[in-house]
Amino acid sequence: MNEQVLISIISALSGVLIAYIVNVSSKKVQLKRAKGKPVDRMEQMFDGYERLIKQKDKEDERKARIIDDLEAELTATKEVVRSLEKALEDSKIELAKSRAESEQLRQLLESMREEYLGSKS
Repeated sequence: MNEQVLISIISALSGVLIAYIVNVSSKKVQLKRAKGKPVDRMEQMFDGYERLIKQKDKEDERKARIIDDLEAELTATKEVVRSLEKALEDSKIELAKSRAESEQLRQLLESMREEYLGSKS
């Protein structure tokens, strides 16, 4: 399995687990508040927004890590592509030289054959 996929799966599971823990903890805090004194609705709203912001920050951090990993993978892939392109270009040059040498050898052989056949006559 690709390392990026494993990181994504682990991150997703961690996010779900953290969201569950935060949800359970907030319910416990709300129960304690309700037992001790009347709960102010505005205070509840502020707490809810604060939790949402924290969850969003954690999700943003996870996304930033994934982006960094993807950028590193992309950079490595680009380097491999550059290396392959260089190897391909070198191979093309070598092939062209080899074909030119083969053509020279054919011409030399042909001229030697003609010279031999011409001297035989």
